[in-house]
Order: sequence, then C-alpha cells, then structure tokens
Amino acid sequence: MARVLLFYILVVLLTGKSHNTSSNIRRVLVFGGNGFMGAETVERLLDLGYDVTIANRGNWYWDSATRIRPRVRFFSCDRSSALKINCKKLMRFIQKIEFDAVVDFSAYKAVTIRDSLEALNGRAKLYVFISTDSIYEVCEKSHNGSTVESDDQPISSVSAGTSNDYGYQKLLCERELKKQKQDGGIHYVILRLPDVIGPRDNTKRWWSYQLWLQIYPYVNIPVYVPNRVKDVSFSLAYVKDVARAVTYVIKHDNKLHGHAINLGFEQTFTLGSLLLSLKEILGVDGNVTEYTNNPKHMQFYPTVTKGPLNTSKAWNKLQFKHTPWKRAFEETALFYVNALTMKEYFDDREKVVYVLKEMLGSQNERSVEDALITLKQTFKLGTDNTDVSINSDIEHQEL
Repeated sequence: MARVLLFYILVVLLTGKSHNTSSNIRRVLVFGGNGFMGAETVERLLDLGYDVTIANRGNWYWDSATRIRPRVRFFSCDRSSALKINCKKLMRFIQKIEFDAVVDFSAYKAVTIRDSLEALNGRAKLYVFISTDSIYEVCEKSHNGSTVESDDQPISSVSAGTSNDYGYQKLLCERELKKQKQDGGIHYVILRLPDVIGPRDNTKRWWSYQLWLQIYPYVNIPVYVPNRVKDVSFSLAYVKDVARAVTYVIKHDNKLHGHAINLGFEQTFTLGSLLLSLKEILGVDGNVTEYTNNPKHMQFYPTVTKGPLNTSKAWNKLQFKHTPWKRAFEETALFYVNALTMKEYFDDREKVVYVLKEMLGSQNERSVEDALITLKQTFKLGTDNTDVSINSDIEHQEL
C-alpha cells in the first residue's frame, strides 16, 4: 500500500496530474486571470468544473487573492520576455500537459502571442484571444453603420506609435494568430470587446461616475459631459457576459474556429444616457449633468471614435443572449454601493476617490471628503434612501 501511495505522489509531482485531472476533465490555461475580466472568467470556469492553470505577474486585484488564488494552479510569469526566460516553472509544467484551451487576457504584442504558441508547441486545442474594439480605430470603415467584424482591414499608413497604438498592437496580435493557423498551427477564436462594465473594474471608470452621482446631493457639482462626445454613441459589455462567452466558446469551439466576434449589449449608449440611467438606478434627484466645452473636463466614455459594435454575429454564431443592460447596470451599481463601506475594498476605494478629486478639481477636495464621510455614515446607519434593486423577473439565459 505504501509503495502504491508513493508511486501516486511521484506521478502528481512529476506530471502535475492527479485523479482530478482525468481525461473527462477539461484543462484550461489562462494568461492573466487575476484582473477584472480574467478573474470573473476563471471563477466561472472553476464553477463549471474546469481544471484551471493561470499565469500572471502575481498582482492580485480586488479580492482575487482569496476568490481565485486558492482554487487554481498558479505560476508567476512576466511575459515581457520569453517564457523560457521569465517563466521556467510554467514551461516545465506545460511540457507535460495538454490543454483543451488557452485563454489570453494579457497579450498586447504579437511577439508575446508568438512566444506563447512556441512554448505550447501544439499542446493546446484552441487559443481564445481577448481583443478590443480599439482595433477598428486603426482600420478602414467604408460605411456609417455599426462596426462589423469585417471592418478590420488596417489603414495603409498605420504603423507602430500611432495615436491608438494599443489598438494597433492588438490587431497585430490577431494577425499573428491567423498567420500561425495558416502555417498549420492551432485553432483560435477572437473576442472583440468594447468597454466592459461590472464589479471589480480596475479602470475605475464606472465607479468614478457612480460616486460622483452619489455625492451630488452633498456637493451640488454636476457631472461634466464634454460637448465633443455629447452625441457619440458607443457600445458596452458586461463582465459576466464576457465570462459566459469565453466558456461557451471553449465548450463549442468547433463551430467557431477562425472567427472574430464582437461582444456587447444590443443597446448603444451616449455618456449622457448612461449617466441618466445610473442616476435613476441610484435614486438621485436633480439635473446631475452639465454639458461643457471646457477642454480640461475629461470623460471616461467613450474610448473609441468609430461608433458602436454590431453584435449580431454573437447571436448568429453563439446563440448568445446578453444580460439585459438594465440588469447589468443595477448589479454593477449595487456592487459599488456596497464596496463603499467594505474593508476589503479599502485600497480600491481610495484610488477611485483620488480620481474623483482630480475630476472635480483641487478647490473641491474638502467638499468631496465631507460628502464621502456623510455618505458612508448614511449607509452604515442604514438610513439611505438609495434604491438599487435587481429585477429578478428579467430573463437571463445561462450558457
């Protein structure tokens, strides 16, 4: 018996396999997995029974250190250099494992994609790349409608260092995946995302606006909406829908090979309409927005200029039904209402307060601090009249 047990332990140590990673368990390698979309996706994969390995630099955002870290196989890995240099432990592991899918949240350079594919050396069936609607900013668009996936042909003059270098580099990542498949490599699916909203957003965009609206009754400073974006429509996606889409792609990858797919709500928004909807959800009274030509007044939405995404392909190919936008807004708002007084989110709260003070100007710092004290006391006493509710009657399709 002792010999059998010793043999089993050696197998686990040498191969990373146990009875829990039998042939009927699907294995996924996630690059990233500790941030906003990555952690949400990893949590969903785990809840669905996947064996998940994640590789990132070890920065655990929000509560991912307790929500995600204990449940996964983790390798510290900085992809700024080759995996064989910076990620030797991961390299040793993946040389003994075959993955059903790789999900890449963290690649921003084509060379990073190339290096990861070389390291995998065919030991993955599918590569899911999380891309962005920013790629369309460096592409030709010959129509005035919403942006479709085929609007991805780069402008002839575009090159590295362009004003939207982020979009350009992500486009090159996509091209690298396509090229390696043409050369006999593994299958891939590309998900192109607009700005994503939801709990635990590292950009703090939504929370900054929400907190501004929440303190409006105390400071009487409206949210500034630059006239330059007054009528600019844009798309949004919900973080939980991103996680659902990724897991669906992994489960049904054979009918999606080689496709790029736009994700997002069917509805489109302007910054004004977003703030109005959020104001109503929070139960804030008054005219809370002010349109301005002041160039010093920045905005967090929209982040692209070529309009909203056409997401019909997501339905046609994935039969994917997004969460109703109002439900997503309500769930997001409720999370940040609660996060305002939760100890585990102290650092994140301080960051968004810093951003808010910067947006309102140094002359209003004291007013902001006083308003936040009042707001927190109101919630702690349970006397707030803010109505943030979830409509449980809204149908929500799980994939």
